[in-house]
Amino acid sequence: MGGNMKQNRFLQNLLLLFLILSVAFLSFSCSKDSKDKGPVGPVDGSYPSITIGIFSDLHYYDPALGTSSDAFADYLAQDRKMLAESQAILEAALNMMMAEQVEVVLVPGDLTKDGEKQSHEQVAAYLAQLEASGKIVYVIPGNHDIQNPHAFSYPDGSDPVAVASVTPQEFKTIYNQFGFEEAIASDPNSLSYIVQPKDSIWVLAIDGCNYNSKFPELSRIAGDLKPETMTWIKSKLQEAQSSGITVFGMMHHGLVEHFPSMDAIFPDYLIYDWRDKATELAAAGLNIIFTGHHHANDIAQLTDAGNYVIDVQTGATVTWPCPIRIAAFDGENNTLEIITKHIESISSNTGGVAFQDYAKNFLATGLPPIVIAELQTLGMDQATATQFAQLVVPTLMAYYYGDEPLHQDPAVLAGINQVMSSGDPLAFQFGMLLLGIWNDPTPDNSVTIDFATGKISEKTSSPLFVFK
Repeated sequence: MGGNMKQNRFLQNLLLLFLILSVAFLSFSCSKDSKDKGPVGPVDGSYPSITIGIFSDLHYYDPALGTSSDAFADYLAQDRKMLAESQAILEAALNMMMAEQVEVVLVPGDLTKDGEKQSHEQVAAYLAQLEASGKIVYVIPGNHDIQNPHAFSYPDGSDPVAVASVTPQEFKTIYNQFGFEEAIASDPNSLSYIVQPKDSIWVLAIDGCNYNSKFPELSRIAGDLKPETMTWIKSKLQEAQSSGITVFGMMHHGLVEHFPSMDAIFPDYLIYDWRDKATELAAAGLNIIFTGHHHANDIAQLTDAGNYVIDVQTGATVTWPCPIRIAAFDGENNTLEIITKHIESISSNTGGVAFQDYAKNFLATGLPPIVIAELQTLGMDQATATQFAQLVVPTLMAYYYGDEPLHQDPAVLAGINQVMSSGDPLAFQFGMLLLGIWNDPTPDNSVTIDFATGKISEKTSSPLFVFK
């Protein structure tokens, strides 16, 4: 019996490990001059159309803060984001966006490693280059970005040194030209705002971060929407519906669960009380929201009483497969087409290895020792920890890439089934969790969404609908 109790503790701790690992990762007719405009619906019977680029979780780290010290290497050993390469990765992502026929670019939070003020200032300068190329950029904060106690530099021969982070007002000031200054409405209780890049189209940027939380550090990773902010959002959505406005949401945290039991295992990667809030927002008329946070390229949907909302989650630029998304809304046919592209090369030295291979190897070689070490600190012997890591790592990597059923590994699935057949209820629960990630029927990378019905289909037509 003592052995079974110990095994149960191992499995309970293993489920906790998933949370720990996620924390580690965790020019057309558009106008910026929309500050004084109220809602504008369809004009002369025309249909609203717009092309949107999305990249998320830049986790930009100013290399001047130090990348060669032992302390920085120690940090990277427990956090598999490519922080040392984040500048080169951001530059590559910007070049990709500049080459795309997008009118608006959304950045759903975690712009910096840990909220360093000088990193924020540099991200703003980079985004200004994107706007100078003819795009309109809108940002919202992520959990890493504001009042972060882990804002450090890593000088050679020294322990980490605390550096300035930013307050909510400083964040708004630094990124003022990227949504805040042209907002047609702003929530007085958060950094949420609404912009109208084109007639009949709104972008609803939702701030759901807990940067004012007095709870333990883990709570800052989680997201929540204050009752006052929910009231403000729903009133604006009702206003949009009555005016014939199409609304595109943006928020850092997930609004919809992306696989079964996500809310039990990864609660900090969903907005608090997500099901009720998603149901309320769907009923109020929000059908689409672009999110980030979990470093995974995944699409999920909630339907309730004939209403729906679709959460289009975009992976991190600094975590393989380093995606960006391009979305095109065709108002005449009421459809949204989305494709995913991946950063293929950067200016940093990758040792002669193609960047996608470099990034994948960075993650594939870095994750196992982290998983194994965490399991051992929880009391699991090395052999058992190694066995479980062989199931956890490929599952997480498939989730990051998206379209998981297309990448199923028979050996991994056999290992999961073996765990589930052990007769232990917790082992069965663990196996079901992994299978829930693998058996995700919704396409994630290339889709067509029918706004009339909420149907999500794998996109087969080519090229992507582009508005001239």
